[in-house]
Amino acid sequence: MKKNILPLIASLSLAFISCTLAAQNVKRAATSKPAAFAATVPDLNMIRHNYKYNQYTYTGSERLLVTAGKGNPHPFYVKLDLVGFPDGSDAYLMELDFVSRTSVNIPKDVKMTVMSSSGKIMSSKQMSSETTDKHAFTADDGSKVFWNKAKYLFFAEDMNRMAAGVKHIDVATGWGPDEYVSISFENDELGQALKKELSAIKSVKRPVQEIGDNIAQYADRFGSTTIVSKPIRLEGKRFSFNVSLNYLYYKDTNKEDYDLNFTIKGKRDYDIPVDSPVIFELADGTLMNLKQEKDDRNAVHCYPTVNQVKVLARGVRSLQVETSDGIVKEVFAAGEFSKLLDKQYNSLQTVSPL
Repeated sequence: MKKNILPLIASLSLAFISCTLAAQNVKRAATSKPAAFAATVPDLNMIRHNYKYNQYTYTGSERLLVTAGKGNPHPFYVKLDLVGFPDGSDAYLMELDFVSRTSVNIPKDVKMTVMSSSGKIMSSKQMSSETTDKHAFTADDGSKVFWNKAKYLFFAEDMNRMAAGVKHIDVATGWGPDEYVSISFENDELGQALKKELSAIKSVKRPVQEIGDNIAQYADRFGSTTIVSKPIRLEGKRFSFNVSLNYLYYKDTNKEDYDLNFTIKGKRDYDIPVDSPVIFELADGTLMNLKQEKDDRNAVHCYPTVNQVKVLARGVRSLQVETSDGIVKEVFAAGEFSKLLDKQYNSLQTVSPL
């Protein structure tokens, strides 16, 4: 079935607006200038998505695992989203995904308290609604686990403090006096993760063009979810292409895959056998070597990793496909291929389960 993404994103935007307005109505005590965290080389593959919808911008990181040392009973993943509002203001949304063998719905409005390395105390209310459709999946160690999610809103000054170092967090998981998680970080594990994510987010430009609705199909099945982007036609100098990037999520392992498919139209037909080289010349002059994954005629099917998709979306100079009927090569002078792939990739992120 096709899933309409517009109400989903619109409702998310309204949630951000209400939370931000509520936060702005709270009188904030005067504070000293937050400590600056040490510069780190940003990893652009740390960026999960970067798009604009309905005048809001959403720039998010990938998740990083925080274990807080050997034997910590509360490992969790952390990810950040920088949300830009139409009036030019912005705020960070921090998501914590606690890895547990027990499913727990963390109620809305319970608090998390953070102590920075400088001793500054910060807090935020859990803003995500309870979910009832969580599923257990098999972790890398073979155990069955859940992700118990919680989301918190912070402004830039507090995020900078946390990226400079975090000593301790207390996370309420319910309304009872004993329903909380308390974690100390001897080696600044959370602060280091936030620094990597924040550095990546700050290194990219926010989009100015609206992303629109580019999803052709959303199929949620018993064991997987498949999302298909709308094909985009690209006219090259020698060939024309119809490009589509598809997403697959596996519920039993909590993993994801991507399929990059495109048709080739030229003056003749081209048989492209399985394992035929598909070579992209990147913006920096290096080559990315993929391969044809199944026999087809005038069509290419590749299975890039998520990081390979991100690299392709940042810049492709040329494409070369070795076929049974000769070499197909196209040069993209203005980065046309990368632009359309970036649009499809970010469109998939608007509705991906992860």
